[in-house]
Amino acid sequence: MQGLSDKKELINSILKNSEFLKYNEVLQSAYLLGMMSAGLINRQFAISKNSSFEKWLNNAGLITKELLERIWTKCDETNKKLSNVSRGKRSANIEIMRDILIGILPSAFLSQKRVKSAYVTLTFAMGGSDFTKYIKDNTQGDE
Repeated sequence: MQGLSDKKELINSILKNSEFLKYNEVLQSAYLLGMMSAGLINRQFAISKNSSFEKWLNNAGLITKELLERIWTKCDETNKKLSNVSRGKRSANIEIMRDILIGILPSAFLSQKRVKSAYVTLTFAMGGSDFTKYIKDNTQGDE
């Protein structure tokens, strides 16, 4: 349990201490969705040797503020499907990201701030990379 608490604190620390992310809920959401997407891609392949979520994401095109809601919906749908396939077992790492996202996403979706698509794409990619660096648990096959 301590490790999960540490991961949640680490994610929150990254969001609060990064000058790039600190004041922008859209970029924070893109970052967390990038992390969650990386986790779901790994989990889906570990459970079913399938990469349909990864293919969907690759076909989605440029990651923009407007696309974040579709990505969130697809992430949530994929997470539920994987939970069903694995007999209700959920990924603790993905659940941490989901919990944090639920607190940020409404503000991001309603935000009137203009955010360059290049920033959103970069932040999404940073999240995916940081998932592998900081969050992925190499001792569990389904993470």
